[in-house]
Amino acid sequence: MVNIVVTFTDGKETVTETFQSRSANDAWLRSVVRSRIDSLTASYAYAASLVNGSSVDTTVAPKTQAEIDLDDFMTKYSHWQQIKKAVDIGIITGAETSVVNAKNAVTAAFKPAYLQFL
Repeated sequence: MVNIVVTFTDGKETVTETFQSRSANDAWLRSVVRSRIDSLTASYAYAASLVNGSSVDTTVAPKTQAEIDLDDFMTKYSHWQQIKKAVDIGIITGAETSVVNAKNAVTAAFKPAYLQFL
């Protein structure tokens, strides 16, 4: 297991978070940590730019199609991993129609750029 403890500070406040991964491939974990640090940096920069009494735009930008596609793939892939465990321990054979359909859905949704998230 890989544990990464991130301590972020703006000089006034400190945020500490722990990220864990059981995967041998830590690219996903690095991506998550990098994304979180970027988010914290942007949040603190935004907070520092606010003036008392100013209005705040709380509009959330809609997800891009690429983000929607990645979320869809990751959901299907996660589901497939659970099914694969059941096949590996002999609960199901892997030839069942629903199993084949789940694997085909993962294969169809896969894009080479997704390798970094596995």
